[in-house]
Amino acid sequence: MVWTLVILLPATVISALVGIAIGAYSGWKNGSKTDISLLNGMVFIGAIPSYWWAIMAILIFSYSLGLFPLGGFVSLDALFTGISPVDVLHHALLPIIVLTLSSVPAPTISCETRCS
Repeated sequence: MVWTLVILLPATVISALVGIAIGAYSGWKNGSKTDISLLNGMVFIGAIPSYWWAIMAILIFSYSLGLFPLGGFVSLDALFTGISPVDVLHHALLPIIVLTLSSVPAPTISCETRCS
C-alpha cells in the first residue's frame, strides 16, 4: 500500500497542476493554433492506453538506454545498506512520469479547465 502511494500521490498532484496549467493556457489562447495543437496533443496522448506508454517507456528508458531500473522498489543493495530515499526515487520516477503523462489529458483536468 505504501509503495502505491509513493507512486500515485506525486503523479496525481503533478498531473493536476500540469493539466490545469495546460487547460488555462489553452483557454487563454482560445481558437489559436496553439489552442488547437494543445487540444489535438491531449486527444492523441489520451487515446493511447496507459499500459502502452508504460511498456514503451520501459523498453526505451530502462532496457535500451539503461537510465532506469527494469523493476523492483529498491536495489538489491538495500538488503545490506538500508532503503535510501534516492534509490526509491530512482525506481519510482519512471512510473510517476508515465502516470502523469497518461493522466494529464483526462477530460476532468485539462479539457474542463480549457472550457471554463
